[in-house]
Amino acid sequence: PQITAYPDTLIFPPTAVGQEAQKTVILKNTGSLTAHIRQYEMDGPFHQTNSGNTHLAPDEYIQLTVTYKPTSAGNHTGSIQVDIGEGLGQFAILQGIAF
Repeated sequence: PQITAYPDTLIFPPTAVGQEAQKTVILKNTGSLTAHIRQYEMDGPFHQTNSGNTHLAPDEYIQLTVTYKPTSAGNHTGSIQVDIGEGLGQFAILQGIAF
C-alpha cells in the first residue's frame, strides 16, 4: 500500500492563542494493495479526531479534519504521521502562526 496526502502541506491562517482553526486533508491509497491504517498521530498544537482501524482499498481515500489550537504565540510546525503496518511514517506537514 501507498498513502498519499492531498495537500501534503497544510498552512493554517493566523490564529489567536486559545482559539482554533481547521483544515481538511485527504489521505488516499495510491498503491495496488489495501492499506490498513492502524494509527494517526500529530505533533505540536495540531489534533484530529479520527480513530480506530481504517481499511482503504486502492484508490479509496479518507478525509481528516485537522484542528490547530495554539497554546502559545509564535510559529508552529508539526506533521501527520500514519501507521499502515510499517510503523509511523510522515505524510503531511502542518504549519501555523499564533498571536
